[in-house]
Amino acid sequence: MSPASNPIRSEPAFSPAQGQSDLFKLAHDLVEKVGVDGAASYCRGLGWGGVLAQVELLRGTH
Repeated sequence: MSPASNPIRSEPAFSPAQGQSDLFKLAHDLVEKVGVDGAASYCRGLGWGGVLAQVELLRGTH
């Protein structure tokens, strides 16, 4: 089988913007469920620095 007849299947490339968007969505969901302080505490306990940063950005909006 030649390489041309066997296309390589790959997943879409990860983009930093998409990763930030996912972190923001997770942070927003946490804040909605347990509040900013609860979400911040949870993220600190799990070592989720990226999500914690997004939670802190939400602090002034909730």
